[in-house]
Amino acid sequence: MSTKPKILFIIPAHESNDCLYDTIENVKKFNHDVDCYFVLSIAQSFRDFDAPRFLNIPGVFVGRDLDQRAGKRYESQLESYIKSYTLAKKHVNDFEYVKFHHTSELFVKTGFYDYIKNYDFAYKDSSLEEPLPTRYHPIVSLGTFKEVIDDYEKYESYRYQLVEAAYYSRFVFDFIEDIVYNRLKTDLTSLNNYFNYTAIEEIVIPTLAIECAKKFNLKQGDNVLLFAVDIANYELNSNQFTLKHVPRQYDHTLRKKMREGTL
Repeated sequence: MSTKPKILFIIPAHESNDCLYDTIENVKKFNHDVDCYFVLSIAQSFRDFDAPRFLNIPGVFVGRDLDQRAGKRYESQLESYIKSYTLAKKHVNDFEYVKFHHTSELFVKTGFYDYIKNYDFAYKDSSLEEPLPTRYHPIVSLGTFKEVIDDYEKYESYRYQLVEAAYYSRFVFDFIEDIVYNRLKTDLTSLNNYFNYTAIEEIVIPTLAIECAKKFNLKQGDNVLLFAVDIANYELNSNQFTLKHVPRQYDHTLRKKMREGTL
């Protein structure tokens, strides 16, 4: 039995079996010091998803119909994230961290676990540390966090960032899962319906992570993702391990270099 630490990667996927496979292989290649587990959250629009190809990979679980669409298109992945996490706990009970990982994102260096093991979650990105975007203001008047945040009527009580930039300990995300399922005034489906075409996870997850940290005096680390404008010429900080905005093209130069180990 392996004694390596375990990390859960939740990967939303809506296109390209080859790039999804490439993403999984990339994660494993750069995280050889941990046991990697994956929940693939397959969008309804991903009609040619090749399930047998992925179900044969050890540690990979496939989630379908994990989001509520009700005939509409929603930008939010909050519901599928929470349901994917719940699904994972039925199969893997001792992972330490969860990371949301997109198929347009590649690991480009090792050492991820050695960094995150010192912290409980991440929240820091100067490009996103800004006042609550106006598209999220209704969450205040809805009173969604009334039972969770003392000053829920103040915009500054809320946090905002892209969740794939961060990571969360099992303890932190158990807290988030419990709040979302059991204590939010608005249920997941209603929340998605109200914030149609809005990535509501960008505020719900970081806000609850911060609330958990305040309640239990947890340690906060830096985000681990670089949003690269020029993916041919990038420079990572010491806390950055992945690169975002890599095209979902299996034969893209950067993907090929990652696979060949020539970067």
